[in-house]
Amino acid sequence: MSNLWDAVCHSVWAATVVTVAIVGAGAVERTFASLAEQEAPDTGAVAAAPAASGLAAAPGPIAAAVQIPNVPPATKPTPEEMFSLATSLAGTRIGTGAAGPRGVVFYDPRCPYCHAAWQALRGRDLDLLWVPVPALGSEPAERSRIAAALQNTTGGKASLEAGFEKEAAAAMTPELEAKAQENGAVFMVLARSFPSEIEGVPAFVMRDESGGVRIGSGWPATPGVVPQ
Repeated sequence: MSNLWDAVCHSVWAATVVTVAIVGAGAVERTFASLAEQEAPDTGAVAAAPAASGLAAAPGPIAAAVQIPNVPPATKPTPEEMFSLATSLAGTRIGTGAAGPRGVVFYDPRCPYCHAAWQALRGRDLDLLWVPVPALGSEPAERSRIAAALQNTTGGKASLEAGFEKEAAAAMTPELEAKAQENGAVFMVLARSFPSEIEGVPAFVMRDESGGVRIGSGWPATPGVVPQ
């Protein structure tokens, strides 16, 4: 696992990226930028989403926009390896199965589409690990919703309810920042490795009925990714 992680993540921030904004069903606006001209990303710089006005009314799966590198990593993980990486991250698990979670949901508590996914899935009997990532850009370190999500990962549904419904916030400590950066780095590996499947958050890495791994993003989710 560590060798795969080192190989995949070594140059995550050393490539040209594509800023992808979902502006309607199937309509994509792309702007190229070089990370070499930017400052090193902080906890809130995993993605910088453009304004989302009008997106809520657009038909079809919609994802909050993220920066997606247009070059795959040197060592692309398989879906199974991606599942192993994702399930090792800090997050809130809804379920207690001995075999581990059925899947992972990468989300930003500030994202309206992530909120919609939570509202639709919270009543389902699905063992999921909800992994917070700073996909919508930076936020005040003294009042961070990402920090609150990482600070309170053992409360199950109550933790996620607090993050989405009550907009819980907390100070970003060095320990929480390290977790946020690790979560964000794995999310970027996912986006780089599976660019046709990952356009933003919420993003899903799910095991299907046959034991295979399916990857997708947006809400409603890509058909076949989230079990019915």
